[in-house]
Amino acid sequence: MRRHGLAILVMALLMGAEAPQGDAVKKEMKKMQGTWTFESLESEGKKIPDNNLKNSVLSIRDNRWIVAREGKVLYEVTFEVDLSQKPKTIDYTHAEGKSKGVVSPSKGIYELDGDVLKVAAGNERPTEFKSRTGSKSGVAVYKRQKP
Repeated sequence: MRRHGLAILVMALLMGAEAPQGDAVKKEMKKMQGTWTFESLESEGKKIPDNNLKNSVLSIRDNRWIVAREGKVLYEVTFEVDLSQKPKTIDYTHAEGKSKGVVSPSKGIYELDGDVLKVAAGNERPTEFKSRTGSKSGVAVYKRQKP
């Protein structure tokens, strides 16, 4: 009987320990909601020209990450964040098409500072917000659109 009581106590403590992380993730996700414009984009160490970014937006709705250009959706993924990592991490799962439900091989880190969202991603999770030639990585900086 004592073992069962101890097991229940341990489970209760573990469940309680998860709640703050879950609440923090919900708060973080709430901060990310909205429409964002591309401020800059680098791919494999090369800056993407600003005219390629015009009319492109990132919309974050709940856990959906939707990139569109001139109103046409280019891709849509769901995403999860991990606040316990430094820098914070972000991972994607395809939300549409043949790859729906498949976890993307692209692993990312991000930084949210008010109305600026910075994301670095690559086949190997970056450790800094830099993109290097041959690294199969990219860095995007977004600015929140005001309503």
